[in-house]
Amino acid sequence: MNKKLNQEIKSKVTDALSDYYINQGFKLKKSTKEFLKGDFSVFWGESSKGVDSVVFRPSITLENKEISNIQSVIFPESLKNNTIVRVLDLDFAEEFGVGDFESPFVDNHGLDGKSYYYRVAIDTNVEPIVSDHIRFMESIGLPFIEKLSSLEGIHEYINERVLKVDDALLKIDEKQKELKKGYGKREVLSGVVVSYLLKRGDTNLLLKRIKLLFEGNDYVLNDVRKIEEYFKSQSSPTSASL
Repeated sequence: MNKKLNQEIKSKVTDALSDYYINQGFKLKKSTKEFLKGDFSVFWGESSKGVDSVVFRPSITLENKEISNIQSVIFPESLKNNTIVRVLDLDFAEEFGVGDFESPFVDNHGLDGKSYYYRVAIDTNVEPIVSDHIRFMESIGLPFIEKLSSLEGIHEYINERVLKVDDALLKIDEKQKELKKGYGKREVLSGVVVSYLLKRGDTNLLLKRIKLLFEGNDYVLNDVRKIEEYFKSQSSPTSASL
């Protein structure tokens, strides 16, 4: 696919969605095909492309500035410190508690039959795509954004899944697999930072549970320890007197 056709297809989709998003308080960043509102972005860039079509799998990204500012100090080498990212698919719908969401844009070739995407050519009628996407946003996307618009909401969404589970269950393989779905390194680190920012009394319990869940995984735990060390240094008598 040539670059001109690729851009025409992308613009066709974002132009069709613009009125809806503007009415919801978003602004379109044309260069990246993102709809922006506060710390949130809904991304409509390509997932893949064919000879004459583009496949879109839109996603929501939150980069909470309070959290990312702390992370940029602790992890200065990181180019991005997103708080949480979710592809707008049926797994996300189920995670958010809307397990009965149905769409004609789900094929039977993805894992568990949940491959959810939009394929658009220059002559595609995008009205059904726009309607389907708006329905997803109304049911899941916008409530998700509203819920995670505060530190308390971020804590509840990310951390409660671990805090409400008994230690014994964290040693069961199936339970570990269930908990880690949608709870990778990004969410773990964001959750630990937000717990410290909120000065929560269960931060030590959260850390204990994370260390049980990710036992032996230094890729995650080494950075968790860096966050611990940072906040301990901030609360030490030496730092308090500076």
